[in-house]
Amino acid sequence: MSAKEKPEPKPEATPSPYKTRLIGVDELLRNANANAHRVATELVAVYDDPEFLADPTVGNEEKAIALLDDYARRLFVILPEERSPFLDLRAMLAMYPKSSEWKAGNLSKMYDAMVVGQERHDSPSTRNVKPRVKREEYDAIVERLQRTEKQCEQLRKENAALRRQIGELQAEFAMEPVAA
Repeated sequence: MSAKEKPEPKPEATPSPYKTRLIGVDELLRNANANAHRVATELVAVYDDPEFLADPTVGNEEKAIALLDDYARRLFVILPEERSPFLDLRAMLAMYPKSSEWKAGNLSKMYDAMVVGQERHDSPSTRNVKPRVKREEYDAIVERLQRTEKQCEQLRKENAALRRQIGELQAEFAMEPVAA
């Protein structure tokens, strides 16, 4: 072998320990991402379940989101305080619905893309949640509103009648001679 020729590298019989570890870490991350997709799917299913908000221990929508935030927060290493982990996870699931996208993807980059997408298309806050109300509650609210509007109309009429009466009484007192 001449000095100009380089010896060909011999194929390694076993990869070095660090390469084996990195291969293992890569597999763990793929599994973690797949599990993150499953967590997101399950949390959204809980949120969409009508019995969830009806449960007296949950209370209202804001408390429900706070409860789900506690679960979603476990997936994120760093998360801005002003954002809801659950609503962010829900938005990521809407943007990347397939488990294969999560398994093969970089969750950090997917999160960043979701945030950029929201800022572009929506308001910057993910806390703008459309309130969900059961049909019975909605009907009760509409009925209460109609009763209140009728009561307001009756009070307006009564107010107008009293103002007329006040005007008549003022005119009557203005016409009476003052006793000396």
